[in-house]
Amino acid sequence: MNIKGIKGIEDTLLDYPGKPAVIVYFHGCSFRCGFCHNVGLVLRNDDPDISWRNALEAIKDRINLIEAVVASGGEATLNPGLPGFLRIMKEMELLTKLDTNGSQPGVIRNLLGEKLIDYIAMDVKHVLEPEKYAMAAGCDTEASFDGRLRANKRTAESFDVKVIEESIEIIRKSEIDYEFRTTVVPGMHERADILNIARYLEGSKRYTLQNFASRDEHISPDFVGREGFPADELKEIAEECSKFVPMAVRGLSK
Repeated sequence: MNIKGIKGIEDTLLDYPGKPAVIVYFHGCSFRCGFCHNVGLVLRNDDPDISWRNALEAIKDRINLIEAVVASGGEATLNPGLPGFLRIMKEMELLTKLDTNGSQPGVIRNLLGEKLIDYIAMDVKHVLEPEKYAMAAGCDTEASFDGRLRANKRTAESFDVKVIEESIEIIRKSEIDYEFRTTVVPGMHERADILNIARYLEGSKRYTLQNFASRDEHISPDFVGREGFPADELKEIAEECSKFVPMAVRGLSK
């Protein structure tokens, strides 16, 4: 079996709720979110691929220490080898989680239909309005996106939010555990935006706010050194959002 595009494997106690896991990073993404810090996975190809044989051995070496595997990225649903990878993980009796931006609803539907994933975390970048979602997803760059999400600097207004809505509905109707999450960035998201997302997600199992944290490198250098939301303000926003959906908050400053 040959799966290209695996760029990293690391242990995690945070990425699969309540389970020790390994997270597997796949190269490539359909978005160009300016605040994203995974530049090497999205814009570049910094590291050589990890062969499927080496990836499998690395997971087997941890088999007595882990209970789950997380497929992340980049955007793992763009990788044609993802279903085969997950089948092997299920044969190893490991729980599986998918981190996704929701840009490939058909892939999500097929993975659920084949019962290859036990948990999904989907990013909801902004309110479901084309202009705002396009801005958060990086349509103000010169990137071209795959599939129906074809957008760039000249066509940001045509961003197809129906793709995102479709993925949300597929996940909400599934029988597995899931969460939606938004990385909230001052200057990109206002309190009203976050409340509107929570209102749209009313009835969902969980909505997580992830506070923006500056890194040494972001897809857009404008985000280097930018501050996240103050902890007290983000807690207040989450409390308001909890009227619509169960909430969690990550990345609060001390």
